[in-house]
Formats: sequence, structure tokens, C-alpha cells
Amino acid sequence: MSSLLVTLVLLGLIALATGIPWIYRLCYLGLGLAVGVRWWSRRSREGIGLERDLTRSTGFAGTDLSLKLELKNTSRMPLFWGRVSQSFPEPLGAEQKEALIWLKPRGRTVLDFTFRAERRGVYPLPQTRFSWGDPWGLTENNLILNSDARIVVYPPLRPIIGLEPIRHLPWGRHPVFFGLYEDPARLRGCRDYTTADSFKRIHWPNLARTGKLQVKEWETTLQAGWTIFLNLNEPDYPVDEWSPLSELGIELAAALAHGFSSEPVGFYCNGRGMGAAEGTVLKLPPKQGIHREQQILFYLAGVEPRPGMEFSVLCREARSLAAGSCLLWITPDVGADLVRQVGILRRLGYYPVVLWLRARQGEDGQACQAQLDQAEIQRYIVTRRREDDAIYITR
Repeated sequence: MSSLLVTLVLLGLIALATGIPWIYRLCYLGLGLAVGVRWWSRRSREGIGLERDLTRSTGFAGTDLSLKLELKNTSRMPLFWGRVSQSFPEPLGAEQKEALIWLKPRGRTVLDFTFRAERRGVYPLPQTRFSWGDPWGLTENNLILNSDARIVVYPPLRPIIGLEPIRHLPWGRHPVFFGLYEDPARLRGCRDYTTADSFKRIHWPNLARTGKLQVKEWETTLQAGWTIFLNLNEPDYPVDEWSPLSELGIELAAALAHGFSSEPVGFYCNGRGMGAAEGTVLKLPPKQGIHREQQILFYLAGVEPRPGMEFSVLCREARSLAAGSCLLWITPDVGADLVRQVGILRRLGYYPVVLWLRARQGEDGQACQAQLDQAEIQRYIVTRRREDDAIYITR
């Protein structure tokens, strides 16, 4: 705009000095163009609106997500050209998305930018830049949109192969966990029949309607469901395997929370999570429903190992749960102290299951395994195979 005004002043001086009529007309035309462009630029800036929709910007690692942008032109003047620029950081694909648009008066357009969620995390939403100008290229306006919104990428849900926890009860072995003190007047729902179920629990109307054996489940006054304990104490992880082992434990916890979402499930962790106070343990007591699963997955999306919070703190928290609860311990190391702690919990009426992220080699590791077997505590070795991305659990 400044260069145009300088040109008009020079044309005016030349016209005054020479008295040529067409230079006067050219000067008036340029002056009118400058005033019109300035007026249009001001009006268009007031009428531009940009909104971002993050509805489909939350998902699991390894999937494609999208960011929806809606542009509005509320003025009576057309938007001749506009350029939308949206960048994404390296964990979200490291791409630069651009689109060229035009908007008619009172018009709107919607853009959908797809990006790849490479790894889990909670990331700030990158800024969006929108540039537009007049058809002659004399002016250019910019709108930069920032917000406190975040893009949440959950850990990937890997299939679990080989986990079959059994609860040892005085009257037999039951693969299905159920609540205590069931109320036969409060029917909660039905599930598929297993060989451990009594025929008295079969829902005969469902059998007649669907042809499948299903058993009734009632509401309980005390729940004895699943509780996941994830040990993210940094000193327990070997230096050379710190990252892969911690990610394996986080992915295993996410897969268990998703797999047990139809049952009461709880979650306790000593890591450094998003929004959690420093020096505290995340406590999510067993609860049934999709909301509990979302809470666990959101925490796992941004959690990291941290030092100074030993697993014994988690053991103390386990004693506040209902007797008969199944305690799933996910830990990279199993030593004599952990064997002693879970043995106490077993004698108190709980059913701990040790999910070992790394089998210790040597006599110490064999001794710990023998002690767990002697105390009738189930133990599993957790590994992941790259050929199918599944989590394998073996005895």
C-alpha cells in the first residue's frame, strides 16, 4: 500500500509539471483503487471467522485422525483468494497442510486435514494461519488462531494372547470374576455361558429368542472386579530397555482396561501423568462403564516413568479394595520384596496376578518364580512380537 501511495504522489507531481490530462486520469484511478482496496481490506477483516473442530482429533496411536476447519465470510464482500496453512509436529506426522479457497458473500467452507498419529501423547493443538487479500495483490491480511486445546493420542490397543487368569475359590476354579453379595431383585444384564456357571443362572427367555446360552448377572452391594497396578518407578527399569519396556507396560495396561471394560475395573499407577499432582499415586477404584475406560486411557496417553515412587506404595493402596478382587501387577522386575508383598495380599483374600515385563535371569529369578508358585500366585512373562504386534503372555 505504501508503494502505491508513493507512485500516486509522483504521478501527481508529473501531472502538475507537464499538464498532461491522461496522467490526471491515471492518478485519479490509482487513488480510487487505493481507497477501495483499503476499505475492502478493513471490511473483509471484520467478516472473517475461523473455527476448529477436534471431534475426530482424538484416537489411538497408529491410526489416521483429522482436524476440521470451518471458514465463514459474514460480510457482503467476496473473499477473492485465501490460503489456509496447518502444520503438525513430528509425533503427529510432521506434515504441512495447505489449501487455497475463495468465499462468496455470506459464504462458508469446511476443510478436513488428515494427519497420522505416530505415537501416544497429549499434544498442544498447533496454530492455524489463514491469509487472504484483494484480487490485485496489493494487500494481504493474516489471521493466526491459537488455543489451549490438546490432541490426545491413546496407546495402541494390542491383542493379548495367552492370558487366562483363574480365581481359586474354596468350591472350585472360576475363570469369570463376579461381584459379592448379589441381589437377585436387581438384574444387571446377561453374558455368554461358561462351563463354570450354574444352570440356575441361565436366562431361558434369551435362550429361546437367540438360541445362545446366556446367564444372568445381578447388581451387587460390593464389587470384587479387576484392578490394574502399573509400576512405572524409573529405577526398576534397566537403562538399556527403559523405553521399550515402559511402552510395553503402558500398552498392556491399555489393552487390559479395554478388554475388561464390561466388568468393574480399577487402575493404580505411580508414574508421572498429565494433570496429576507431583508425588501422588493415580487412584481409580474399580468401576464399570465406558467412562472409567476413558479415564484410564487418557492417563496412559501422557504418562511417563518417574523416580522416587516405589511399588510398595501401590501395595498399600491395594489393601483398600474389596476382598476377592483380582490384582493385575504389571512390573519390569520381580524381587523378593514384591513376592513378599503379593504373598501378604494373597493371604488377605486377594488374587494377585504378576505380569512380568522382563524375566530376571539367574538363581534369584528362579527363586522368585518358585516362591510365587508355592504361594499359588499366578505369574506370566510378557513379550511383544513385531511380526503381528500382539502381546504374548506365557507362564
